[in-house]
Amino acid sequence: MMRGQLESLYNRQLNICDRKTVNEAWARHFFNKLNLEATLKCHGGCVNCLQWNKSGRYLLSGSDDTNVCLWEPLSHKLLVTIPSHHEQNVFSVKFVNQEKQVISGAGDGQVRHLDITARDR
Repeated sequence: MMRGQLESLYNRQLNICDRKTVNEAWARHFFNKLNLEATLKCHGGCVNCLQWNKSGRYLLSGSDDTNVCLWEPLSHKLLVTIPSHHEQNVFSVKFVNQEKQVISGAGDGQVRHLDITARDR
């Protein structure tokens, strides 16, 4: 940790400085430490939405290719590609029903219910 960051943290604890400024500085500090770990390949178009499950073990992605992909991202593993049967780009995905099912919304104005319980995870 840099000396200036320690000093600003100390000052924040003593209410000597503006908390917003300190919080923004810390956010920039941590954001600058982020790096690309892996590129997960599944979609044939740009990815428009992501949704983590509650435990953080699984990740859903929706794309211009109208597919929904289920990932185990910490191991960089694609578990299944689910055809959504939307006619346009998928813009929203969500785990529902104790994460056994998926809801997707797309540019075609439709909301689809996708069951993933029959698929191995």
